[in-house]
Amino acid sequence: MAEYYPSNHPRVLPDGMSLTRRLYATIEQPVNVFYLDITIHIDVWIAATLELGLYDTSIHGMVDPIDHSSKHAQLNLAESTQPLSDDVRRFRVGESGIYINSLQHICEQMEWKQSDFRCYRCRVPHAPYGSQISMSFDL
Repeated sequence: MAEYYPSNHPRVLPDGMSLTRRLYATIEQPVNVFYLDITIHIDVWIAATLELGLYDTSIHGMVDPIDHSSKHAQLNLAESTQPLSDDVRRFRVGESGIYINSLQHICEQMEWKQSDFRCYRCRVPHAPYGSQISMSFDL
């Protein structure tokens, strides 16, 4: 599950604000495998290219993947982003048996149709401690 910061994702973009959106997670505990799943409503974004970035945050802290001066912290790893199907079972994760149930509960409580979301996953085995994984896209 994730934390949400509304100031990072305004509903209305101020004049001059970049149309590039980013979602990210930081690896704050050593893990065997790390998943970053993003779900984006089709009214926001139907289809475009996601840009995946993995960054070392141990020296300079958090990275803004939209800021090209952050490229010095980018790690050269072979991970990629995979689109997931339209079925809630797409989120199956062998390491967590309750993940799908949690997502189904959220959709039910919010009265969301699961098929109205495009979903993407990045799986990083042995994610480096202190790294940041980011997916960004243009609106």
